[in-house]
Amino acid sequence: MPRVNLQKREKVVVGGGLALAVVILVWFGLQGPLNKYSRMETQARAATERVQTARLIRDEVLAERSGQKALQAALGGRGQGSLTSFVNSQLQQAGFKERATWKNNPRFADSATFEQLDVTLTGVTLEEVVNFLHGIYNGANVVLAHTLRIEPQNTGTGLTCKIVLLSPKV
Repeated sequence: MPRVNLQKREKVVVGGGLALAVVILVWFGLQGPLNKYSRMETQARAATERVQTARLIRDEVLAERSGQKALQAALGGRGQGSLTSFVNSQLQQAGFKERATWKNNPRFADSATFEQLDVTLTGVTLEEVVNFLHGIYNGANVVLAHTLRIEPQNTGTGLTCKIVLLSPKV
């Protein structure tokens, strides 16, 4: 094979062309792996976000389950008898037996799921109402005061207190 002698100028042009060709080939050769790397990086970030979201959801579910377990434990340890008998005993302890009236009136709650009791206390002081409610909430039963209305008594001294109490049926 004959040897080609190129002038310096021709050597620079050919060398520059070869360098440019190598750069172009390397550029296009790396485009595939660079794109794959970029996609993998995006997928890794998305997976990390999904894992964090899953952990938050798991924590919420565990917190809800622990709350349900506490409620079930409270319901399981609840005193025997109905809401009426429990409230009646609390009224006797508070000394309201002669100043209290109550009736079962399931207008706010589903009667298959909840017991409801409308209690009216007449001629009571605010301190007596607070003590009565404290006894209700500290009792063995799970009881919710759905509605509480306190107003001055029309005749005499004291207050009239109307309370709607709800309790889940076991």
